[in-house]
Amino acid sequence: MIYADPKGIQPMIQALNSLMLPIQLDRGCLGCHLYTDSAESNSFFYVEKWATEKDLEREIRSDRFTRLLSIMESSPKPPVLEFWFNWQTRGLEYIAKVRNSSSERQPPDSSQWISRWNRSGDR
Repeated sequence: MIYADPKGIQPMIQALNSLMLPIQLDRGCLGCHLYTDSAESNSFFYVEKWATEKDLEREIRSDRFTRLLSIMESSPKPPVLEFWFNWQTRGLEYIAKVRNSSSERQPPDSSQWISRWNRSGDR
């Protein structure tokens, strides 16, 4: 789960929502969602689903993703960032790899890539 300061819930949700529409209009995005926990009003998590790893890597290099990282850093608790692939889960090291790499590789088209970040580390 992602936790926000009780006074900062609405600003964080608004900031994430401001990123969601442009992401959903991206040709490689299969979905983008913000979930809240009905039992805890200050907990939620954000999920993006990408058609290919190439699409995800393009997003990680974007200014929009830089804004997402800034939002995450404003949280009162350290964020947990995860990238779920069909065969493995990756974390912050994947961002460094993508942003520091100039080559883009194309995975099989039938694969789907999901990026998710949360605060508790729960799945």
